[in-house]
Amino acid sequence: MTKTVLPDSTIDLRFSLSLIDGTVVDQTEVDELLQFTLGDGTLFEGLEKWLLGLEEGESRQFTLFPDDAFGNPDPDNLVTIKREAFPNDVELERGLVIGFSGPAGEDVPGMIVAIEDDEVTVDFNHPLAGQVLIFDVTIEKIY
Repeated sequence: MTKTVLPDSTIDLRFSLSLIDGTVVDQTEVDELLQFTLGDGTLFEGLEKWLLGLEEGESRQFTLFPDDAFGNPDPDNLVTIKREAFPNDVELERGLVIGFSGPAGEDVPGMIVAIEDDEVTVDFNHPLAGQVLIFDVTIEKIY
């Protein structure tokens, strides 16, 4: 009897997540499997729904639009911070990713997108927000 991925399945899989241009943004290594239980937060819900119904041993490729992946950029996640709030020993430049403390003390990455005389604009959107992604997956084992 062939096993299929169900909403509460624990599975081993191999995957590759790429941009449309082929740039790989995440993947399992050749000798590595990702094991998780659907719904445990390892993968986002929009990605998990594509796994439902796949069979053990099956390989598939999916195109993920922003709504099924990391969403679209939110303009409210662009924050202007006074330059003096940054340590003097940090050389600020566009594209630099800096860790900030979130409201609950968690580490939140932000990327510098603009530097004015006394202000720095930081983008707190996920780096893959707004991107169309290609998800290649092979279901190795279903428990």
